[in-house]
This record gives sequence, C-alpha cells and structure tokens, in this order.
Amino acid sequence: QAAAHAFLDAVQSRWSAAYAEKGLTALAYAMNSQFAAVLKELMESFSSAAGSSAGGAAASSSDQADAANVSRVEGELEEVRQVMVENIEKVLARGEKIELLVDKTEHLTHQAFQFRRTTTRVKRGMYCKSLKLNLFLCTLLLLVIGVAVFGACGWSFSCGSHHPPSPSPSPSPSP
Repeated sequence: QAAAHAFLDAVQSRWSAAYAEKGLTALAYAMNSQFAAVLKELMESFSSAAGSSAGGAAASSSDQADAANVSRVEGELEEVRQVMVENIEKVLARGEKIELLVDKTEHLTHQAFQFRRTTTRVKRGMYCKSLKLNLFLCTLLLLVIGVAVFGACGWSFSCGSHHPPSPSPSPSPSP
C-alpha cells in the first residue's frame, strides 16, 4: 500500500508541476495525450523498484500477504468461472428441452386439428345414417298402417258403409 501511495503522490506532484492552474479547468481527458508519457515513465520506474525490492531474499510480510490475497482472489475467480460455465451449460440444455417441447406442442396441435376434422366427418356420417334409419322406419310404419287399413276396409275405403242397402220404398196402393 505504501508503494501505491508513493506512486500516487509522485503523479500528483508531476501533474501540479506541469499543469497547475490549467489542469483545474481542463475538460476530461484533455491532457491525456500530453501526460500519458509521464504516467508511463512513472509506472515503469515504480514497477522496476517494486520488482527489485520483491526479488530480494528479505521480502516483506505485506508482499507475502498481497501474494496470498492475489492467489485467493484468483481461486475465487476460477470458482466463479466454473459456476458460470455450469450455468451456461444448464441454460443451453434448458433451451434444447424448450425446443423439444415446442416441437411436441406443434405436433399435438396438428393432431388435434386432424382429430377435430375426423370427428366432424364421423358425426356427419352418423347423422346421415340415423336420418336414413328414421326415414326407413317411418316408411315401414306407414306401409304397415296402410296394409292394415287396406286389409280392414278394402281398396274402396268403404269401412263404415257396410250396411245392406235399404229397400227402396215400394209404391203403395193409393186408396
């Protein structure tokens, strides 16, 4: 942390020396192209100084703690990456299952349409058969009634007039 603070202090002092008042009113990133070389120089000098002090045999305990923290964070990142890979695989598998369900739904919709069309045809056919049967039975009933009437009355339909003809009045002698 001390090296990071030293780096930031050096950047601030170089900035103040180069752009003092002009830096306060400048637009964001307006001095970026001019100050980039200074930042690069400071980063290289602090990186080489940190590398030489960390390379010695007497590495500080804070450097070891930083290294432990870095490896711990890298381990956590690897775990997160594994979880994300598993989640993506699950989402892809779920997408495939959804596609299968959509295909099955389309197939069932087609079958339902065919079933409805077939049942309509069968219903119409059964209605026609029923109508034919009813017409046949009505015709048969009328025929039976007709045969009964003809049998009882004859072809002349004179069922109620079977009385013998009354004798015509004979002329009586007049007195």
